[in-house]
Amino acid sequence: MPLNTDYKNAPAYKFFESICRIPHGSGNEKAIADYVEAFAKERGLYSYRDSFDNVLIRRTATPGYENKPAVLLQGHLDMVCEKVPGLEFDFLRDAIQTEERGGWLYAKSTTLGADDGAAVAIMLAILDDNDYKSPAIECLFTTSEETALVGATNFDYTKINARRMINIDTEEEGEAVAGSAGGVRCRITRKLEREALTDGVKAVKITVGGLKGGHSGTDIALGRTSACVTMSKLLKLLGDRITIVQILGGNMDNAIARDCVAVVVCDDTAPVFDIVRDYETTLKAKVIEDDSAVFVTAEEVSADSVMTKELSISVVALANELLHGVYAMSRDMEGLVESSANFASFKEENGQIMITMSCRSSVAPSLANMKETIEEKARANGFEVKFEGEYPGWQYCPDSELIQIFKETYKKTSGEEGRVVAIHAGLECGLIKAAIPDMDILSIGPTIRDAHTPNEHMEIGSFIRLYDLVREMINA
Repeated sequence: MPLNTDYKNAPAYKFFESICRIPHGSGNEKAIADYVEAFAKERGLYSYRDSFDNVLIRRTATPGYENKPAVLLQGHLDMVCEKVPGLEFDFLRDAIQTEERGGWLYAKSTTLGADDGAAVAIMLAILDDNDYKSPAIECLFTTSEETALVGATNFDYTKINARRMINIDTEEEGEAVAGSAGGVRCRITRKLEREALTDGVKAVKITVGGLKGGHSGTDIALGRTSACVTMSKLLKLLGDRITIVQILGGNMDNAIARDCVAVVVCDDTAPVFDIVRDYETTLKAKVIEDDSAVFVTAEEVSADSVMTKELSISVVALANELLHGVYAMSRDMEGLVESSANFASFKEENGQIMITMSCRSSVAPSLANMKETIEEKARANGFEVKFEGEYPGWQYCPDSELIQIFKETYKKTSGEEGRVVAIHAGLECGLIKAAIPDMDILSIGPTIRDAHTPNEHMEIGSFIRLYDLVREMINA
């Protein structure tokens, strides 16, 4: 559909612009929670805020609508903070700068935060419309969804009265999600042991970059290359020629790594440069079109110390044993990933080298098996493993009333047939369903592409239409 040139005056869009001016990366949601709480107080609406900065707002039913079912709208306040390499941008202080290109809204070289600022904006716009007649509406704004679903895990759900819930955290207009995967984060660590450099060795900095990245759930089946996996394979190929000084790459657990840098030492740089050059040529011939800008470079640098040889060997060995990508496809729904793993990052933290991963599965025993396999491989290479933030899957329910409401309402508002699917990404819906078993839940959203990357962009028209769809669904 063509974009209405007056979109900047749309109520939800105005709130989205305001949200972009407030830094709100995961773990830094206080300011945006302040904003949402102040919004409620200024309008005389009930609000509750807990110690995790979750905010619940209630709007009472319009006279004549008291007997219609109350509806809970839900989304998260935080965003993934990613930027292009070298960009001077502080996610703790700087506002997201947006621009429209061909009907799509982008940020300037950073993530946009439409995931999940779109939900926050739509909820605030609906609450703000005094002329909108509706049953009781509850809006739950949760925190740190992108890291470990921290807010949703710790919220007191006895405060929720509604038994219909519309989650606004998916990324395809006309598609409603009625089931999602469970998951867990993995922290694989070992003490960082270093020693002095021997005379005559030279240091080389190897960089893998230019990769597309993407969401580790929704994009994992697309075949996009992980920079951390790519670097691991290259270091294995270099073998005994090198010892690692440092390896850093990737960022968020739920993002496919776009870049990775390793500094290594060697006696002779010539074969290292040759192998790197040949590796780049082979890699470019193998990657999918999305990753066609990939590059692998090597340059001489200086170094003061190096990992012990035994630790360097163990890092390379483990990194090449940890699987990345799709483990299994669903036998119940064609095209749906059942189980996957994301090799998210190499980091140094508190005197340790750390590999982070995220695992997902819609089948609990499969998730347990992945955890067991990771732990076995890690311990065999001298590493410790800690699993964090495990959350349940959300089982598809074909008898959901909200499924029928979505289909009828989407047909009414768009003239097209809506689709109902399950997804491999993790949503807060599973946690909320576990806390309130009789809650009927459906998840919808605008069309968003390349979430969790600096190329994240949202189709503006789909966002404007979503606002109208949600309003219609509340009153169905």
